[in-house]
Amino acid sequence: MTKYFAGAILLTVSFLAIGLYLKHTPAPEAQSAADATASPQAINPRYAQEQRLAQLEAELETLKNRIAQIESKTPEPLPVFQSGSNIENDVIKDTLDESRVVETRLDGLVAAGLEPYRAEEIIREQSRVELKRLELRDAAIREGYLGTEKFRQEMRALRANETGIRSEVGEEVFDRFLFHTGQPNRLQVESVILGSAAENAGMQTGDIILSYQDKRLLSWNDLRGVTSAGERGESVNLVIQRDGSTQTLTLPRGPMGVRINAVRIDPGSG
Repeated sequence: MTKYFAGAILLTVSFLAIGLYLKHTPAPEAQSAADATASPQAINPRYAQEQRLAQLEAELETLKNRIAQIESKTPEPLPVFQSGSNIENDVIKDTLDESRVVETRLDGLVAAGLEPYRAEEIIREQSRVELKRLELRDAAIREGYLGTEKFRQEMRALRANETGIRSEVGEEVFDRFLFHTGQPNRLQVESVILGSAAENAGMQTGDIILSYQDKRLLSWNDLRGVTSAGERGESVNLVIQRDGSTQTLTLPRGPMGVRINAVRIDPGSG
């Protein structure tokens, strides 16, 4: 592409030089008539033309040198995602992202204490479940019922038969898995609402909530699920960690009245 561009520039400049030369060349009759009264420089009309032509040749030589410099440079390789269509780039990116996710999960399970073969079995099962969801979505799109009640029912039925990583490995290993994959695995009290059940129970800012009525809490969804379950107002036990030691608080089931932050803490740190 650069060579074609350079050739076009050279050809254009050459035509301009020739055109200027012919345009300003006077007829022999006019030249003879002017010789009698003109200055020495005017007596030789070719002088200015030759000067201009020399200037154009110098500019042309400069252009040649510049083009040679450009052509001598090795073009940088294009990034992977710049080649192909946007759709192809998205597919490649999604594939790479999924590959990284699988690798991260596998490494996390091994770091959490599972044997590599067992970790691979679990990840393969999770991939199989994800493929089923994709197939269901594809079928719903093709048959025109995506977003309908039929689609939601089929998706709920599919999820009802799924076994997550947490169920496969247990609470202790899943806790370590979350930590080793860089995910939050603890709930920390950011603030306590005045007059709330949490304040009455003695909860303080900075407390780490470990369990609620013997249910281990690793995420906000865990907490929301247990506070909404059971009978509203019944007494429940809440195990917290404060200043390196654990304490058990008692409060009524329901909204506790706290603001929570999800944080990441090494399960082996205490």
